[in-house]
Amino acid sequence: MIDYTEWSVFGVIFSWKGTTLSRTWVNVVAAFIIAFITNVVCEYTSIGYPSDIDLSATKYPLIFVAVLLVFRCGFAYARFMEGRGHVGKMVLTVRDLARMMCTFVVDPDPTTERDKANIVRLLKAFVISNRLSCRKEEATGFAELEAHLTSSEALRLRELKKNHPLTILQWIGQVLANFKQKQLFARALDAMEEQVGTLMEAWMGMQKLATTPFPFPYAQLCTYFLFLWCYSFPFAAAFTLQWFGIPVAGVISFALFGINTIALELEDPFGEETNDIDLNFFEGACMSACKALLPAPLKPEEVEWKAEAIKVEFNAPAAQPYPAAIPAASPVAASATSVAAITQSPDFRSKAYQQLKTAHNYEGLSPEMQIVFKECHAEFTFESGGKIGQAELLKLVVKLSLMFQLNNGLPHILSQVETADASARWDAPTFANWYLAVVKSAL
Repeated sequence: MIDYTEWSVFGVIFSWKGTTLSRTWVNVVAAFIIAFITNVVCEYTSIGYPSDIDLSATKYPLIFVAVLLVFRCGFAYARFMEGRGHVGKMVLTVRDLARMMCTFVVDPDPTTERDKANIVRLLKAFVISNRLSCRKEEATGFAELEAHLTSSEALRLRELKKNHPLTILQWIGQVLANFKQKQLFARALDAMEEQVGTLMEAWMGMQKLATTPFPFPYAQLCTYFLFLWCYSFPFAAAFTLQWFGIPVAGVISFALFGINTIALELEDPFGEETNDIDLNFFEGACMSACKALLPAPLKPEEVEWKAEAIKVEFNAPAAQPYPAAIPAASPVAASATSVAAITQSPDFRSKAYQQLKTAHNYEGLSPEMQIVFKECHAEFTFESGGKIGQAELLKLVVKLSLMFQLNNGLPHILSQVETADASARWDAPTFANWYLAVVKSAL
């Protein structure tokens, strides 16, 4: 955007970059030419200036055109400011999430610092994917996003083709789960998860504006009457004002075409034009907060190496015992790495989707899927001794549904949570049997 606060009056008036004249000059010149030719014909031919034609009625369509254009411009400005609000929410949330991870996550061991650095990498990927999503450049600009992703992550997003920020936010939530046993107080992780939800809300708000254009019938009506009046008024101006009608026709055309051009620019606040919101600037603001409070982002190859190491450890025939210094609750947190290794597999979603369709109970699932259900179930029931409350059941169902990419069936699945007996002491197999039945009814 152009910062003109320090400009002089002449600098504002005679500026060309970012003005409407750079896009409307052709129509303005056309109005000048029409008025000029009309005066030449009337002045130098036998036709003359008509004196018996009443042209006073031409002012009435002007009122109609002006009302249409002003309303459209006001609506476009409201869209622009709404978009700026969503961008501001994104920046605020990233900063607050960085502050929370810096303050609420204790025990700064190398693993914890590595997880923080990995979240910074994913936040960078999120803000880039958000920009590409709003500009409908997810395919053409994917190379920029891919530079911050591991090969398995890039493969997954290429399969999805769109809505990449949703999946990246899911990955951020999975890494945040590693802080469960390292949070400063009991609900700190919930507060950080809420910030992830707020990031999704900001993305959805920006996506709404990017995918919902101004109503076409209204735009067509504005365009039709704008061109009709502005190209017919120079005749009336020449007949009544003669040579003075030339500048009058040009100035009025410049005003009306300019208002319409302003509306066209503001209706899409996330483009790359001069007066659009500078998303690159706000991405830099997000990462500056992470740079000030958190470790430098991991490189994709570092994460790829770690994932391979986890996979090898998970497939080892004999598991190593936990050190005595780790408290009893640590198996729940430690198992998160196993779930992460399973879910990061390139073919995890396709295999999981197939099993959700074919398996009828917990025993019919593969060992990997059983681990996913068991550990996700333990994450929300460890402190309650196996009892699932309504809130825990909802979070568990949402987490699994997003993990399995059941976005289309999520509304139906959530509706079944309200009718479930959340007061029962469900173990992992019992919950899995219920979830499989609900998913089958949603697919």
